[in-house]
Amino acid sequence: MIKGIELAESYFYKAFGLFITMKHHISIQGVISGTIPGRIFLSNNGDTAVLSNPQGIFLGGSPDNKAFLKEVTMLLQEILLPQLASKGKLDYVLYYPTDEKWEAALETVMKDLRPMKSGRMTFTQHLDGIANPLGEDIVAIKAAASDRNCRGAEF
Repeated sequence: MIKGIELAESYFYKAFGLFITMKHHISIQGVISGTIPGRIFLSNNGDTAVLSNPQGIFLGGSPDNKAFLKEVTMLLQEILLPQLASKGKLDYVLYYPTDEKWEAALETVMKDLRPMKSGRMTFTQHLDGIANPLGEDIVAIKAAASDRNCRGAEF
């Protein structure tokens, strides 16, 4: 890549803020924290990133970096998708922030890849202040419990 670099795992944290609009995808946090295997490619200006892991390929940051996004197209065509195919995985999922600018940027990223778009809905529920309808044996786990450096779960 000329307009970006592949980050070494010790620098994955540099891309964390670029995926904040997709924080509901726990596998992004898993890659950045080193719990889930993956790769991150960051634009030279640090504004746009691509993250790949066993759950999919994720775009984050600014959709305005056209030169980097053109390289992402080549990255998908020449490296990431052939690697999946070599493992017998002939389909993939590309996740991106849901806004109009990213919709337009997808034309650049997906050029010549013939994607099939599928809608997805994400729901969140804040359980603070709601009685536990699940019973005494099911409890919420605090976020610190998922930290790989955590010595034990917090309940």
